Amino acid sequence: MEIRPLTPDDVDGYLTIWRRALTDHPSAYGASVEDPDMFSPELARQRIAHSMPYNPIFGVFVEGQQVGLSSLFFPANRAKIRHRAQVHQVYVAAELRGRGIAKAMMDVVIVYAKTIPDVEEVHLAVTIGNEAARRLYVSGGFVPHMIDARYFKINGVYYDLEWMYLRLNSSENLTNR
Repeated sequence: MEIRPLTPDDVDGYLTIWRRALTDHPSAYGASVEDPDMFSPELARQRIAHSMPYNPIFGVFVEGQQVGLSSLFFPANRAKIRHRAQVHQVYVAAELRGRGIAKAMMDVVIVYAKTIPDVEEVHLAVTIGNEAARRLYVSGGFVPHMIDARYFKINGVYYDLEWMYLRLNSSENLTNR
């Protein structure tokens, strides 16, 4: 298994696994397969090319094939929120789950976040009811802090999100807000 930031040459594998994530778990992501230009190779190639150093998109590769992804967003040009990074697009192909791949991927993302100057916290959201993802995040030290009701609406059904955070300086009091 290899986990690394994607390069523009990875665009085909990225689009394949991202389409699979959105198709298999539409309630887990803010994006949709119906969104315009969601799978434009040129736009994805540009996004990947401009993702480093602060907004990397990580790929998980097994035997050369991309089987997972995650991304980190850091608002480098926003002084008031430079202390926070956000994790997006966490996905591992169903047939490879239960092998520790998602944990390994999250570990890589967190280690990378620690290298970004000014980042003190990493935030993410999980759809209420996605217990496997929630267990992964809690086991990694993420602390729940808010329920965002009716965040997604898919085919007339509302889905709530639970926002979580991880303080990167473990000596800080986690309840200090």
